[in-house]
Amino acid sequence: MAELPERVTLLEQLQDQQARLNDQLIAVTARLGEEQALAATRLARHEEQMAALRHILQAIKDLLGRHNGH
Repeated sequence: MAELPERVTLLEQLQDQQARLNDQLIAVTARLGEEQALAATRLARHEEQMAALRHILQAIKDLLGRHNGH
């Protein structure tokens, strides 16, 4: 069984390791938040583009319908 000073040293090392892991987790969480915001922005842009394309497609259909006598 380890002596008290060895246990204290081990506990200090574990505490330091836990602090490093917490810092890494905070950094990863922040990065994921940034990635999520970027993905949301891209999705919104994509939805806008799709709406514009639907509008253009409808305009083309309307023009073709007029030329075909519909």
